[in-house]
Amino acid sequence: MDLITYPDALGGNLKSLQKILDSSFSGIFTGLHILPPYPSSGDRGFAPINYKKIDPRFGDWGDIRSLAQNYEITLDLMVNHVSAKSKMFQDYLKRGDDSVFKNFFLEVKDIWPAGSVPSDDMKKLVLRRPEPWSEFIVCNEAKQIWTTFGKENPSEQIDLNVHDEGVKEYFHDLFGFFASQHIKSIRLDAIAYVIKKAGTSCFFVEPDIYEFMNRIEDEAEQHGITALHEIHADFTVLEKIQEKNYRHYDFLLPYAVLEAVLTEDGTLYKKLLKDRPGDSVTLIDCHDGIPVQPDLNGLLEESSLRKVLSMTASRGARCTKLHAKEKYYADAPDVHQICGTLYSLLGEDDDAQVLARALQVFIPGHPQIYYEGLLCGLNDEAAYEADHDPRSLNRRNYTEEAVIKACQKPVVKRLLRMLRFAAEEDFRSGVFSLLNTDYQSISWNWRSGQNNYLFKADLSKKIIKCIKKSLIHDTEEVITF
Repeated sequence: MDLITYPDALGGNLKSLQKILDSSFSGIFTGLHILPPYPSSGDRGFAPINYKKIDPRFGDWGDIRSLAQNYEITLDLMVNHVSAKSKMFQDYLKRGDDSVFKNFFLEVKDIWPAGSVPSDDMKKLVLRRPEPWSEFIVCNEAKQIWTTFGKENPSEQIDLNVHDEGVKEYFHDLFGFFASQHIKSIRLDAIAYVIKKAGTSCFFVEPDIYEFMNRIEDEAEQHGITALHEIHADFTVLEKIQEKNYRHYDFLLPYAVLEAVLTEDGTLYKKLLKDRPGDSVTLIDCHDGIPVQPDLNGLLEESSLRKVLSMTASRGARCTKLHAKEKYYADAPDVHQICGTLYSLLGEDDDAQVLARALQVFIPGHPQIYYEGLLCGLNDEAAYEADHDPRSLNRRNYTEEAVIKACQKPVVKRLLRMLRFAAEEDFRSGVFSLLNTDYQSISWNWRSGQNNYLFKADLSKKIIKCIKKSLIHDTEEVITF
């Protein structure tokens, strides 16, 4: 089980993070996903300037190596883009075609030789900003450079030309560096956008994307690193990823859990539970929002979606919007992700919070626990008002004292006790089976070695319990959380 956090979210820096892990969260986590700790020019770390440095506000690589002595560390590699302030892009801006990095980046004309995107192609694009390019002055000449992401205009996140030999060497060098710092897992951020090709959506372009994914997998394996693919796409794409045995996130689960707990109807959750990939990484909240479209396209039920959106909006949720036509039907609500802290979205209901987490950690998969959901924080309205980014509602920073105080809340104590149980019991080595129940009750079983674990969730009463039975001594223990 992993904790996912920003390098400064718990205590302000990496040394404080280690102190909190070893004290308040002792015995729970074996892994730690540190969101980008590098110097960055935007998007809270996701516009990396230099991967070989740690932002001095957070610490240094020695702090990372210290954490790696006790935790399996996951870091992010933005395979799709780098910062506009990176040495590569700055050199290109200054020298243009004389720069050794001239082929690191993509102009619109590199994809469409006419220099503009035909209207039919524009309609196909999966967009994360109104236009997927920014205008920069390169050696006194205005050029349109491909920028999939970025709130700013021009963007701070410059897309890489992954076919360039220099970019390939850049990735090879970075994997070697990460390995030297004892990093065991790399999350490949925005990997589905790396292939740009005329006539396509420029998102998960098949079969080209598999060539790139395999190349990155090979790089990671050569350096003893596990690759984790971050792809937000509908379930049919996730099924293809699963078939090819790429390690990936289950981005369907967060909304399914939210819908089950809020509407007291576990139909969608149980549907996903019937054929679960046991090796996927699971979460129910994170530094972004709860995925809706396109992730759940083809699985959403309109009345349930509108009920969830209404309930979460009344509790302060804001939603990110779609720029492309990725709705699951023509007049579906314009919602990409639902943003807000899990505790706020669930109406500050302690029982609902514990139930939601149980629906994640006691099923197949590798759980990641987001720090804000663990501490049951409320929506950070001040942060949202400061930048109007819906994701800022769920990215609060805690001092060491604030963490200690949060851990004294009854709901957090319950969560910590449940997570310790999940960490200490060996049910995951067993055989999982979903039992037949109605839409308000969900039961599943793990038969593991000498024990049988029966989990029962009652959505109407917001109750989760485990009946642990010894198969040798024929004794039962009922554990409630």
